[in-house]
Amino acid sequence: MHTSLFMEKLRARELAASAALALLAVVVFLPALSPGVILFERDINGWWYPQVECFVRSVAEGTWPVWNPYFSFGLPLWEDPAVQIAYPPTWLNLVLLPATYYKLFAVAHCWLAAWGVYAFLRATGTGRAGAFLGGAAWGLSGPLTSAVSLFHHYASASWIGWVLLALVKLLEHPGSGAALRLGAAAGMLSLGGSADVAAMTALVGTGLLLMRPVRLRDGRVRRALAVSVVFAAAVAAVQWLPTLAYVWSAGSRLSFTPDQNMRWSLHPVSLLDLLVPRLTADMSLAPAIQEHLFDAREPFLPSVFLGVPAAGLVLLAVLGRRDRLMGVCAALFVFLMVLALGRHTPVLPWLLHIRVVAIFRYPVKAAMAAAVLWGILAGLGMDLWSRDWGRAERRAAMGAAVLMALLAAGSWAGAQALRSGRLDGLLAQPAAHGGAGPAPFRLGITAAGAALTALLLLLRTSREAGRRWTGAAIGAVALVDLCAIAQKTNLYAPRELLETRPAVLSHLEPPVDHRRVQSSPSMPRSAFDRFVGAPGWDLHQSWAFAAQQSLIAPNGARWRLAGAFDGDFTGLTPAPLPLMADVLSGAGDRSIGTRLLELGAVDYFVSLVPVQRPGLEHLAAIPSVYPDPIQLYRVAAALPRAYVVGRSRLVRAGEDPLRTLLDPSFDPHAEVLLTEGDGVGAGGAFRGSARIVARTFRRVVIDVEASDVGYLVLVETMVAGWRARIDGDPARLVRANGTFRAVRVPAGAHRVEMDYFPVPVLWGSLITATALLLALAWSARSRVVPG
Repeated sequence: MHTSLFMEKLRARELAASAALALLAVVVFLPALSPGVILFERDINGWWYPQVECFVRSVAEGTWPVWNPYFSFGLPLWEDPAVQIAYPPTWLNLVLLPATYYKLFAVAHCWLAAWGVYAFLRATGTGRAGAFLGGAAWGLSGPLTSAVSLFHHYASASWIGWVLLALVKLLEHPGSGAALRLGAAAGMLSLGGSADVAAMTALVGTGLLLMRPVRLRDGRVRRALAVSVVFAAAVAAVQWLPTLAYVWSAGSRLSFTPDQNMRWSLHPVSLLDLLVPRLTADMSLAPAIQEHLFDAREPFLPSVFLGVPAAGLVLLAVLGRRDRLMGVCAALFVFLMVLALGRHTPVLPWLLHIRVVAIFRYPVKAAMAAAVLWGILAGLGMDLWSRDWGRAERRAAMGAAVLMALLAAGSWAGAQALRSGRLDGLLAQPAAHGGAGPAPFRLGITAAGAALTALLLLLRTSREAGRRWTGAAIGAVALVDLCAIAQKTNLYAPRELLETRPAVLSHLEPPVDHRRVQSSPSMPRSAFDRFVGAPGWDLHQSWAFAAQQSLIAPNGARWRLAGAFDGDFTGLTPAPLPLMADVLSGAGDRSIGTRLLELGAVDYFVSLVPVQRPGLEHLAAIPSVYPDPIQLYRVAAALPRAYVVGRSRLVRAGEDPLRTLLDPSFDPHAEVLLTEGDGVGAGGAFRGSARIVARTFRRVVIDVEASDVGYLVLVETMVAGWRARIDGDPARLVRANGTFRAVRVPAGAHRVEMDYFPVPVLWGSLITATALLLALAWSARSRVVPG
């Protein structure tokens, strides 16, 4: 009876800690919970909302969500892990509005992340206060809260603590149940969609395994680990089998150059942002310095802040603990931060010679996994604070206090230097005119936080009896520090941002559905410099609104507009589309820009500046939040979406198809460029027509009539998984004009059907379903107690 009561109290306290972490997550996103406010920043508004609406429409249509005809010239939907179709929470979008779902998604995964590290620390023997602080330090950290707009990285990262917890449990009690739990946690992390986070979690997990080499000699442990790896792969097969098959056959991910891989490296100077919130990220730096620090773009993670009082606890753990967990976590933290520095150290450039590593990009992502380890170290430091101290612990606290005092002095000195103008050479404008922005204030806050942490460390060393109140004080200060910064990390916008229909749509010929619109792929610098903005909205909200109003890809997908040369968002756009987008971007007023628009069956061209390109018919100048009206043009001689030609030309080995397509001697209205297939050469008397009579998200039906043998060309992307039938009989699809689909058709009237269903999606689904059924069967059997 006493044991049962004790266990009930223990569970109640664990649930109370979980509820408190959930409350912190709610507090962080409290501004977003108002019905009239939405999360919108960066990829949320510009990529996630259009993509998820395509997913919902596809399912509502009663078809498998495997193809998105509205992005570019059509791109795989399921195979893109960032869409998270195989991630169970995504299906809540079928019953929730996207904006509502995203709020719940943000809060729930913040809580899930913090709770996972809390549970891990408890499993490793850390006290409740230390575990709580460690979980909060990770859940409220800058790298995690900054990733809210990077949905797949955010979702996957929230599972890291649970994977580490399951691994520790397996090492303690190896068996089938522990193996399945580890595999399930790792599988959910993988289904979140981030291969980068999965790889970093595997690295951290390997470090924890090496921490206990004796356990690895146990055959039961090795067998359980093998089972967990197989089960994790099976759970994730529904996503990653089709993804890997597609990347291997068509995606550009395998062809990244080292420069592409190492973009968005964390600059060594930006390490200051670990302890001073968004110091370099928000400072108005001189253009040359800004370009050098952030690779000529905004920071990938707006905040990498890890907390000032938390830093004191981390120092206390590193200086005062001698256990393996601390040592492994500290070593891995340093290694991951070195990886985050990317091009600024020789480590990552050397590792990129390994082909597997070469598929990853944007090194600053490593700061996310490093923040998990920071949270664990902060929790270990908090746990040490609450224990009895001897001489060694007091020396460690004194050392940590000295370092925090130095941080306080350095931060104060930096604030004074900025205020006095001694650092004006680094700024875009003098500090006296606001060039330093909020940096002096933030440095001052960091100085105060570091000084207070140093004082609490000194008080803890002087009086053993004060460990409770000093512990409560350092914990409270750390939580307030993290929570205050986390709450300001993400930006919010009025719901009107999603509800306002672009004025351009009223100038398009109805029906709008599937009209192909090419928005100017590059924004003129003058538009940035003279940007007006929406009345009453801040700059970030206005930029998102402007992107929608000018239909910058892929925003048009929200209104069922088909994309065109949209560029490459995720490294999954098949060649040579990214190259074509680059050529169009640099075409200016030259005729090759019009040639590409015609080849791509683009109906309308939207630009922020007047265009004198031949072949474009000006339709309207539409008032906007830009300094000048949005210019809308019709592409006069655009090819139809589906058409029939009587001549074909084969691309020779080593020949650049784009060069031929742009050659004036190539007539796309009469011939097609093929990479394979049987040639045709009907004379000038050839007549042919094609009419799209039905289409769904993954199926197109076309009625064709031809006077002789020819090729039906559909100006949509050709990738493996597309199949064709002519009058019900299988037909061979070939790549046309570099990237589109074509099928050879005989003379006469015929019906051509094209449908998309990649076989790896079916196999992946079967593998995952089988694995889950076997796991459920084992679980049910294990619950049966022999009579």
